[in-house]
Amino acid sequence: MDKPLSTDTVNASIFRPHGRIEIYSEHALLFIKAVGPFNKEIVDALNTIEKDIILDKIDTYGYWSELVEFEHSCIITPETQAAHKKYLTKMNNNGIAPKKSAFWIPSNVEGSNMMPSVYQSIYKQCGIDMQVFPDRDAALAWLTQDN
Repeated sequence: MDKPLSTDTVNASIFRPHGRIEIYSEHALLFIKAVGPFNKEIVDALNTIEKDIILDKIDTYGYWSELVEFEHSCIITPETQAAHKKYLTKMNNNGIAPKKSAFWIPSNVEGSNMMPSVYQSIYKQCGIDMQVFPDRDAALAWLTQDN
């Protein structure tokens, strides 16, 4: 795996991002650790740390997929939901959206009972194949099938 990238390294313009996102990669797969809750500034920070690695994966493999592992909280505000949807729509329009996105949301994560449907709706509206899983093995199995 490559050295991890983190939203903690991004300089904020006005407000600091709430939450933390770390990205590790292996082949065409990004392993993303997301520690929430999150505000909309985290979306800009994510774009900053993610853009180069995504372009590298597309250049090398022709696609990329992601396993997003949530810790502590997976809650995002409506403002953050709108920012994330805008970000994903832009990625899809530019041909750099993930091939597949698997969210691993353990039951002990705050919001695990209400947020999966929110994330699924956002990704569906953006035309991205995404599923939520309660365990890592099931998420990885889904991501790696047909690859």
